[in-house]
Amino acid sequence: MKRLLDHLHLGRLGRPAIGRSARHLLRHFLWACSLAVALAACSGDEVVLPCPQLQMLKDTDRLVKFVGDGRDLTDVEYEAALRAPFMSCDYDDDVIEALVIVNLVALRGPADEDRVAEIAYFVAVTNANNRDVIREEFTVQIPFEGNQTQIVVTEEVAPRIPLQAEESAADYRIYVGLRLTPDELQYNQENR
Repeated sequence: MKRLLDHLHLGRLGRPAIGRSARHLLRHFLWACSLAVALAACSGDEVVLPCPQLQMLKDTDRLVKFVGDGRDLTDVEYEAALRAPFMSCDYDDDVIEALVIVNLVALRGPADEDRVAEIAYFVAVTNANNRDVIREEFTVQIPFEGNQTQIVVTEEVAPRIPLQAEESAADYRIYVGLRLTPDELQYNQENR
């Protein structure tokens, strides 16, 4: 039995060769899909309002917690990482009700004796002038039970952002990051 790939004729740069009629059909299909999306957007009375932009603050997505002054692999108590935060939002009059999903990964290191990772993170909302409107810090205790060496925890944070006159959600940014000491931040910057 021949594999599907054996039936494809590869054109330049290893891409499947598409005949002229197939390209013509594909072009009309994409045009029809674009038209359908445009018409669907115009048909409803509901206006979709934007959400603030969500970003991870540079160099605050990772933490390596060492025991003592050593910086060797054997001195690592635990590591933590912030992975792919997600956000949705809704409007209640002049207030944006955001829901930020924060995914934290904890890795147990060889120097860990407590079998617990304590991870602190923050969610900050800034306005168009880059001034903090809201800033909250959270701490999560993640136990390593049994022989677990890696754990993923999902947290939900729901900031409420009051809109002033003439403002929209596009005027705001929501930042997520791990709370780090100056030494931990420097370690991240030097070990990227």
